Amino acid sequence: MANERTFLSWCRTGLSLIAFGFVIERFDILIREMQIFVSRPGLRPGGTRYIGLTAFTLGAVIVLLAGWRFFYIRRHINRGEAEFSVLPDIFLMAAVFATVVATFVFFAFAF
Repeated sequence: MANERTFLSWCRTGLSLIAFGFVIERFDILIREMQIFVSRPGLRPGGTRYIGLTAFTLGAVIVLLAGWRFFYIRRHINRGEAEFSVLPDIFLMAAVFATVVATFVFFAFAF
């Protein structure tokens, strides 16, 4: 049962990153519209497109990786083996951390 809960947790995280990517992309449109009214020289609206695309791609990769990890762990559980790789877990944490840091860095330098 823990394997299924972990799988669902990974899927929720991946879907959240995908949704976060769409929100950032929509925010890019808002920034471009506001640029007409506010002429700040430091306002660079094009960068949010890349952050949104990165979040979307990482979310899709995480969902695919979650499916692979679920079947990988299930196979090991059915065989009675106790050891398995933690590399997908490390990738998940690194992907979420990189997306959050990139977003904060972008907004710190854009505004």
